[in-house]
Amino acid sequence: MRTHRTLAPAGLTACVSGDWERQYRDLSDLVGWCADGDQGERARNLDAAFVSEIMCAVAPKESTFWNNLGLFLRDEGERLQRRGSPDPVVLRDLFERAYAAYGQALELEPTNPNYLNDTALMLHYHLDRDLEQARAWYEESYRQSEIWLAREDLTPEMRDIVLIAKRDSKNNLALLAELLEKRKHAAEKAPGDGAESR
Repeated sequence: MRTHRTLAPAGLTACVSGDWERQYRDLSDLVGWCADGDQGERARNLDAAFVSEIMCAVAPKESTFWNNLGLFLRDEGERLQRRGSPDPVVLRDLFERAYAAYGQALELEPTNPNYLNDTALMLHYHLDRDLEQARAWYEESYRQSEIWLAREDLTPEMRDIVLIAKRDSKNNLALLAELLEKRKHAAEKAPGDGAESR
């Protein structure tokens, strides 16, 4: 697939979309195998991201594929961080691509609590920018999670996902508020005692 995409990216997309029902099952299984949590640090995050990119190209309106792409790129970046001293250029690229993918999922499904939380999380923890936007997305994630949980049509699996988003957005919002307050105090002190702010 990598060779095919290098030589003819449009051809690969056409090949996969031509038999999408079967290809979808096979590619989904392949993504699951690459990202198998039992592999731990050996999880093939970049391979899972690569296959997810193909699925995004074939079905660009499917938000789940974009969310998966963001997750695998983010997981790879976090894996490199755990190993220590990652190449900052490589790390930044992974996190920027993850943010873009999450953003695409959010654009397709703007009220999804999970997408709101994860897109905000990229700004907050990994890119350290636009923190007021991150705060707004955390707040909206929490608000939407309450709306979604009041629905009667949620599957048990989706209800569990939304409950996690509700918990995480609340916790992340509190941590972000602490960070912003800390930086505010540092900025106020900076002219007098030389303290630096980020």
